[in-house]
Amino acid sequence: THRGRGTWFSDTHGSCGENFSQNDMIAALNEHDMGAQYGSGSKCGQKIRVSTKEYPGKSVVVRIVDTCPYRYCDTGAVDLSQAAFQEFAQLGKGVLDLEWHFI
Repeated sequence: THRGRGTWFSDTHGSCGENFSQNDMIAALNEHDMGAQYGSGSKCGQKIRVSTKEYPGKSVVVRIVDTCPYRYCDTGAVDLSQAAFQEFAQLGKGVLDLEWHFI
C-alpha cells in the first residue's frame, strides 16, 4: 500500500497521450511511482484503488492517464480528477491523506 497527499487537477490531456474529461475516474500519478513514461515500465492505463481514513469505507478505482510533476506531487501522491476527488469531499477541501494500491 502506498500513502501520500491527494489533490485534484483540471487538465484534459495527460502525459500518457490521451484526452479525457474531468468527469472521468482518472488520476495523475507522482513521477516516482509513475516510473517510465512509455514502454514496459509505464503505469499508463493501470488502475489503482484509492481510499482515505478521513472517509472510512469509501474507495474509488481510477485509471492512470497522466504524471504529476515532482514540484506538485511527492512520492506516494496522487492527483485525482475532479470527479474522483468529489467521491470523497468537495473540491474546496483541496487535500486528502490517501492510501492506494495497484489493482
